[in-house]
Amino acid sequence: MRRGNPRGGGKIVFLNGRNESAKGRIIRVREGKLEEVLNVGNYKKIIPTAENLGEALAFVKKIYPSTEGTFTTYEFELE
Repeated sequence: MRRGNPRGGGKIVFLNGRNESAKGRIIRVREGKLEEVLNVGNYKKIIPTAENLGEALAFVKKIYPSTEGTFTTYEFELE
């Protein structure tokens, strides 16, 4: 998940700061208000440590103090 509009492309790369990376292919992109892209059906995929939707929303609000505007979620599979 990221705050803002989706970026183009079909690939995703995660860097860990040690010159290591994991690459994946984007399968699905969802865009909308936070409550539209983070819901009961998917919160565990986005915030695996959350016990419920309320905890997932609280976690996101720690990262993004303002939850106004557009959020984007990316479903992907690692290569």
